[in-house]
Amino acid sequence: MVANRLAFGWVLHQHQPVGNFPWVFAQVYKVCYEPLLEAFERHPALRVTLHYTGPLLDWLIAEHPDYITRLAALAQRGQIEILTGGYYEPILTILPESDQYGQITKMSTFIRQRFGYEPSGMWLAERVWEPQLPTPMARAGVRYTVLDDTHFFMAGLRSDQLYGYYMTEDQGHPVAVFPNPQVMRELIPWKPVRRIEAEFRRLYEEAQGSPRLVVLADDGEKFGSWPNTYDPLWRQGVFEHFLNMLEKNQEWLETVQLGEWMRRYPPLGRTYIPAASYAEMMEWALPAGEARVLEETRHQVQAHDLPGALHFMHGGNWRNFAAKYPEANNAHKKMLRVHERIHQVAPLLGPTRTQEAFDYLWKGQCNCGYWHGVFGGLYLADIRSAIYQNLVHAEAIADGAQPIVEPSITLTDFDCDGNEELLVEGPQMDVYIAPHDGGSIFEWDWKTVPFNLVDTLARREEAYHHKLIDNQIQIVPPVDPLAIPLIDRVDVVKAEETALDAEEESHESQSIHELLLAKEAGLERLLQYDDLRRTALRERFFAASTTLEQVIAGAYQDQGDFAGAPFIEQVEGVGVGMLVVGLWRDGTVRTPQGPATLRLRKAIAIATDTSELRVTYTLHNTSPIRIVTRFAVEGNWGLLGGGGNPAAWYTVNGERLAALDMSGTHTHVHTVALTNAGVGIQLQLAPGVPADLWRYPVETVSNSEAGFERSYQCSCTLLHWPVDLLPGDRWSVTLRLALSQP
Repeated sequence: MVANRLAFGWVLHQHQPVGNFPWVFAQVYKVCYEPLLEAFERHPALRVTLHYTGPLLDWLIAEHPDYITRLAALAQRGQIEILTGGYYEPILTILPESDQYGQITKMSTFIRQRFGYEPSGMWLAERVWEPQLPTPMARAGVRYTVLDDTHFFMAGLRSDQLYGYYMTEDQGHPVAVFPNPQVMRELIPWKPVRRIEAEFRRLYEEAQGSPRLVVLADDGEKFGSWPNTYDPLWRQGVFEHFLNMLEKNQEWLETVQLGEWMRRYPPLGRTYIPAASYAEMMEWALPAGEARVLEETRHQVQAHDLPGALHFMHGGNWRNFAAKYPEANNAHKKMLRVHERIHQVAPLLGPTRTQEAFDYLWKGQCNCGYWHGVFGGLYLADIRSAIYQNLVHAEAIADGAQPIVEPSITLTDFDCDGNEELLVEGPQMDVYIAPHDGGSIFEWDWKTVPFNLVDTLARREEAYHHKLIDNQIQIVPPVDPLAIPLIDRVDVVKAEETALDAEEESHESQSIHELLLAKEAGLERLLQYDDLRRTALRERFFAASTTLEQVIAGAYQDQGDFAGAPFIEQVEGVGVGMLVVGLWRDGTVRTPQGPATLRLRKAIAIATDTSELRVTYTLHNTSPIRIVTRFAVEGNWGLLGGGGNPAAWYTVNGERLAALDMSGTHTHVHTVALTNAGVGIQLQLAPGVPADLWRYPVETVSNSEAGFERSYQCSCTLLHWPVDLLPGDRWSVTLRLALSQP
């Protein structure tokens, strides 16, 4: 390492989330991971720091073990440094400290065993930093991590102070933090190589011979799998040209590994960084309206040429995703509950089963399903479902230490919102009820599969929705994942001998934060928003004229005031194989004569030895006014039926009818079943009094790296009956909900 050279610390982070489709792993491997590795093998003089997350490593071991062998060879010859991190890529700040330590230790152990050295640096998932992190990091043997320049600006540093590393600490536990300047992230791989080279030259000349390190820490997937990157980088050879440029300028520009730089040079100083993530993430964590205000304000500041002011403009704390999306908070609190359960029974489970339970718990901590931004994340039902599948699996293992005969009943503020929820946890099922939210079921875990049937997402406004209406959106149909063209390796290698200067001048791509793409036209018509969370056993009252289309659009008026309102709850005891939870509310129903008082009671009988619920509704007209209405029981079922999934369908009155993402109306229904054969689960609804049925998919419009897209969240069923109650009359119906494996 020569002091008068500019050092380029290149860090590539490769990740696929728990629960992603196998074809996505295979596609990204083909267009990104494999060509990247081949490129580094062709350029042994270049030094780089790499990070792979556990889910991706597990897939590589199963599908391409030779890839791991080749990585190990690069590591052994010193060309690459491999970072540790949380094995399943969790947001460390929201985990119990023992899980923080456990996840990092699992990854570090893997690196020692597979690659033969002790990692010193760590990739921090989504760069979500909080000031207490140095303690668990240092205890796990981590010496450094990389944060964005935004973090350092919030600590009061300037742009010209970000070329090296700083020390920080918590309770006397020090770690080094490397700044990741935005200038490099905006250039590579989006801009022509000549412009990238010119920026390196500028930084070199500014250094005037003193040691200077510029870091680029970014997603490896940007180099081939993001929109508009594969063709120019690999088929046209731009990436090869970039590597050639690095090699050509080794007299004044060298590639270094971050651990190597720490061994050679002292820190630039000490700093204390507040809770932060990268700039876009903190914007996404804001409520939709405030995120738009922040975006517009930034544009105004830029228009007045006040770049320094932008350093003091930032969004919200990452933890606010739990406030913005109660569904994300639900998963997080379930994770914490399972964590406590495993610790309680660990002495009885023994070390092997305990570690197995922790592995499933840690898989359920994978960050992607806990937030949403330009990446699908929380909006992707399969990613979200994988969290629950792993958490419920871990819980089922813990249950094995102390076999449950009778369910436990806990009244607690489960989601930390100031209201108590009723948690019924048994040998086969967990049923979580929110008395304050219409007495509805917000989580129903079946431990046999395992699966959460009420894993849903409500339709909400997002800050980017206005762009569908205000801007010209380019329609880009989704690509067949099995039709990705293979790279012509001969052409890529020949790029070393080809003068690409003229051709690559035209290479200037937009990043995903700039692109306005959509996978289909007309998505703005789907911008409907829900007033309540999508739960099960939510009661509504419809006028006779209400239509399914109005319900889907939210363009109707509920005649009752029961949905989302508080109910009084009482555990009514355990019968033969049943535990009964009673809930009731004295509310009103609108009539032409004015509001009429009505007592709605539902008794939820939870089986203790089978997988079913029996719900008995009683409506009692307590007013002097006749009530004529349609009473409906709404269920929202997260059974992964999107995209016309052929393994997921409805069966009505014994006849298989349609996919779970299709809408329809039926009369005189005595059974309706929702099946997902791929998952291995069937939910049957059987009303004791034949009902009419409305069914429809709950679909959102979300943004992802590939553009705006329709996202299936769950299937909504509305069983409804005509009700005519004179003063003092009662009407009753029992609904059976049974789970089975198809």
